[in-house]
Amino acid sequence: MQAVLAIPINRAVAAYGPRRTALAGAVCAGLGPLLGSFCINSVPGLLITEGFLFGLGQALCFFSAAMLPATYFLRRRNLATGIVFSGAGVGGAVLSIVTDQLLQRLTPDWTFRAIALIVILGVTVFDRDLFKDIKFCLLLVGTSLALFPLFVPPFFIPLYATSIGMSTSAASLLVAGFNLASGAGRIGFGLGADAYLGSLNSLSLCLLLVGTSTLVIWPLATTLPPLCVFVAINGLCAGGMFSLIPGTIASIFGSARLGTVFSMTISFWSFGYLLGSPIAGYLLEAFGGPGRGAEAYQPAIFYAGGLSLTAAVLIIVVRLLQSRVLFKKL
Repeated sequence: MQAVLAIPINRAVAAYGPRRTALAGAVCAGLGPLLGSFCINSVPGLLITEGFLFGLGQALCFFSAAMLPATYFLRRRNLATGIVFSGAGVGGAVLSIVTDQLLQRLTPDWTFRAIALIVILGVTVFDRDLFKDIKFCLLLVGTSLALFPLFVPPFFIPLYATSIGMSTSAASLLVAGFNLASGAGRIGFGLGADAYLGSLNSLSLCLLLVGTSTLVIWPLATTLPPLCVFVAINGLCAGGMFSLIPGTIASIFGSARLGTVFSMTISFWSFGYLLGSPIAGYLLEAFGGPGRGAEAYQPAIFYAGGLSLTAAVLIIVVRLLQSRVLFKKL
């Protein structure tokens, strides 16, 4: 991939700079083994994920790093380049040892996922001192918990709709409605936070409504009208959560630390992205599966709603702590 894509990647570095190109490469290099973990028995799948996608990521990172020393050094340019290139050798050696140890302790698919996590976390600017701040810890845990149930409704609404006798067309329209509501929520809650409530208050409200609508409306939504109401409220608030996170972080930690705090927070969301919906799927199957009707979805619904409300409580605590800090300053 480095040889084939040398000219296009060189243009990308020139157009977007080495930092952005390297970040894109790190994402691709992390997605390669992550997606490859789901197709370890498929040679074509591994060629696409570990071959093409991981190779593309490595090529983007390589060219971004390879050209940087030459722009900073004149007299000792070759020595600087050699030191930079030696990092690839050291990193390759370390990764080989780590991979061997992982394979001895884990299955091949989880080894792939562990490597993906190592690569993706390597992108993050890590600040250990943040873990000494109770507000950061609560915000991190709260938003991470919120990610577990956040995608349960859009993934399960089509299946739920057909389980209670609706057509596949109606199920598709419900998902479309959820996505439209999510888009509207990102804008609407953003405007509301700026004009009236503030970021933390708006985020707390979003999570409260996500949890309440899941626990109160969804279990009773056995016909189209209440299901539409649930989809609209839940979609609006789920979308609003995403748009409010950067503003919330900036309001607590300041704009100067936004990049560090935001990247660390997003990194911990990977667990919710990866496990949130599968846990709900496991609960659905454990209680009879879609063929049993609406009753089989109850445990998954309570799981999603309960975690959303727990996340809301943690964010409300952050709001109270932040108010106390502001009151002391006044």
